[in-house]
Parts: sequence; C-alpha cells; structure tokens
Amino acid sequence: MYPIALHLQGKKCIVFGAGKVAQRRVWGLLESGAEVTVAAPEPMPACWKNAKLTYLQQPYAPELLGENLLVFAATDDSAENARIVREAQAAGKLASSATVSPDCTPDFAVPAHRKHGDITMAVTTEGDAPSLAGAICRELEPKLAEYSELCTCLGILRRAWKETMPDEIRRMQLLRILTEPKALELFREKGKGAYLAYASSLTEEQLPACRNALLMVSFGTSYADTREQTIGAELIMHAIPYPMILVLRFETEIQLWVSHQRNSQNDKDKNVLEDLLGTKWLQAADLADILPFEQFKRANCYVFYSEVVDAISRFNVKDYSQQNLSGEEARLLLKKEMEKEVKLTKLRAQLKKETQFNKRVEISMQIRKVEKE
Repeated sequence: MYPIALHLQGKKCIVFGAGKVAQRRVWGLLESGAEVTVAAPEPMPACWKNAKLTYLQQPYAPELLGENLLVFAATDDSAENARIVREAQAAGKLASSATVSPDCTPDFAVPAHRKHGDITMAVTTEGDAPSLAGAICRELEPKLAEYSELCTCLGILRRAWKETMPDEIRRMQLLRILTEPKALELFREKGKGAYLAYASSLTEEQLPACRNALLMVSFGTSYADTREQTIGAELIMHAIPYPMILVLRFETEIQLWVSHQRNSQNDKDKNVLEDLLGTKWLQAADLADILPFEQFKRANCYVFYSEVVDAISRFNVKDYSQQNLSGEEARLLLKKEMEKEVKLTKLRAQLKKETQFNKRVEISMQIRKVEKE
C-alpha cells in the first residue's frame, strides 16, 4: 500500500453507515474540511446533531455515489460493504471498506492515527494486525506534543527565512541542521528559547560547503568500438560518491556525467548515488555552449553544481522540446520520453515476432498511439 496525505478541503465524500466505525470516519473527514454526506437506514445519531454534514436516512443506492471523491463503506454488513466498494470502483471512485471480504479489494484503508497540532502520525500493518497499529499509536502519542511545539518553531523560522533569505539552498541547509540530533536534544533539555537562539546563531555562520570535483578521463584508440557504453561512467561515479562532474574524452569528443549526492539510509557516514545524468557524445568545442560557467550562480558549491545538472538536463531534452524549461521540468520530460521509448521498443519487438495478421494490426495501432502521446 502507498502512504499518502490528502487535502480534502471542500472535496465531496460519502459514508455509508452510522455505527461507531462510520462515526470515526465522519469526524475525521469533517476535521479535514471535507463536504460530507452520510447515508444509512437508521435515524441520525445524536452525536451528529450539530455537525456540518448532509444526512440521508436511506440504504445504499448506486445513484448516491454521485460526484464524491472518496467512498467509505462502513455498514455492519460485510456483503453490503463489498457491493458498495465494487460499484464505487466501477464508477471511478476511490473506496474503502470497514470490513474484509474475499469478493473485493478496497482502494485504500484508514490507518490508526493520532494528531497533535500540525503533526499527524499514522500507522498501518497492511491489515495484518490493526490492534497492533493502534497500540503503536498509543505508545508514541505522548511524543507528539513535544514534536508539535518543535514543528511550530520550525514553521515560524521557515516562513521568516523565506522573506529574508533568498538562497533556497541555504534555507534547506539551516532547517536540516535544526532537525539533527544535537538540535533536537537542545530543544528537549533547554526549551524553545534556547532552540530559537541557536537557530538565530546559525544564520550568522558560514555553512560548510559541499564537496565537488571535476574529473576528466581520456580513452585510447582501443576504446573506439565500445565508447557508446557508459559502464565506465557508472563505475567511476560510484567509486567517488559525492557531487562530481565527470568528463569522458575520446579524441575530439566528450561526454558529460553528473549525479547528486544522497546519504545512505543504513549508514549516515556513507554516500550513495541517485540517477546518473549524462549527455550523448559531442564535440569538445561545444562544451562552452552546454555549460556557460560564467552565467551560473555561485552562492556555494551545491548551488553551482545544481546549475550544472540543470544545464545538462536542458541540453538533453532539446530533441523533444524547444521550450525554455527549468532543469526539473526538463528531467521530468526526459523521463517521460525515455519511458515512451521503452514502450515502443517492446511493442516493436512484439510486432517483429508476431505472425497473426489481426494481432499485428493491433500492435501497430498500439505503437501509433504511444507515438502520439
């Protein structure tokens, strides 16, 4: 299952049922600002007398699904809940069920959760042990109050720095430092005042620069037959896992490679690489056009390196778009085009092997459809 937090302000949701589970669903939806409709054959429970919702005293009917974004099947009848889920899914809705049934698979489940201030903690066990999820929430709930106050402090700092500190990278570095163990311990032991004083002192210090390197590797004539392979780039980038601009050179041609730094989740002292980003082979004389170093921001090494990554991203996407895209937009478009190329390669391979005329026509139509995407 995929964890997600939804903004439901003003969104239409419907709950079928009026029992204890349905009541919990309704209160949670109302707290999130959703526009809630409840449908159940029994009279409206007294606890909803002053609640801002629409109550329909009637059993489930397909036409009630309407324009609702989320559908909650929370009746006491497992078979009825399964029917609601199936029909909601057929109507293109996201549906949840309060009961388990072999006849349907709901789209989502509501995890055990606790909320304090701006912090919401949710725990799920993939349906294996709901009671354990609740127990974990109860055990960790006392910590939420502490973190809620800390979250408020960080929110104040983040908003203030947005107005006074234009360097986004520096803001990110500062906020990261303020959530490290040393800073959290200071907050717990000496309170909000000392924590905010520490945050203020950080803005007056020079933050450590990120490490960067420019490495050029030249290949001899024996490399000519295999130079399209990029295994060498990957090996080098993994051997030196911090922000680096790698230039592969063969005679008068070069190829550029970069990769951002990312900390290992298992060992914070180690670095691993995110996706490698490289260019095709091009003439060395074109390097200045691709990387106009004199135009790049140089607030710190990380900012400069990000400029390089964005420039290479925009260069790679020129074959697909002539628009003036940001680096992030260029990477997203390139990813989309690469996924499209993978689809086309698979479909063309199927077409080559297929012997039946009808299936060949069908595959050809799929290829044309993908090409137009």
